[in-house]
Amino acid sequence: MMLIVPVSLCMVLVIVTIRVITMYDIGSQPIVYLVYTPFNEQNKLSTGSPISDAVLNMLIVLGLVIFMTCILVLLYKYRCYKVIEGWLFLSSLILLFMFTFLNLQEIVIRFNFAMDYITIALIVWNFGVMGIISVHWKGP
Repeated sequence: MMLIVPVSLCMVLVIVTIRVITMYDIGSQPIVYLVYTPFNEQNKLSTGSPISDAVLNMLIVLGLVIFMTCILVLLYKYRCYKVIEGWLFLSSLILLFMFTFLNLQEIVIRFNFAMDYITIALIVWNFGVMGIISVHWKGP
């Protein structure tokens, strides 16, 4: 029962964010493709069909996932636990700080709030540090 409340709040927050922020709307901005998916509809370098482009993109992403998994397994096999802990810490650090800033920036733009960068930095710092403490140590 204790897990239902935070998960439900997170789901409601995600639904409200997607409904309110136009960054997530498909038609609001030009389509941006990821670096590791080079075959797309705008890039006319390939002469193959869209299915072959999709298969090539899928193989690139799958190769990236397999490569990173092999690195993680090798680190675990050779007992490089500090490297794995650092990897997880850095990943959660980047996710907490970067996505908090991006979402807060979109909310400020969408609702036309007057907010300076010092306040935004303090909010992002507070959320990021408390998130890191909660994820990697004991949270409140």
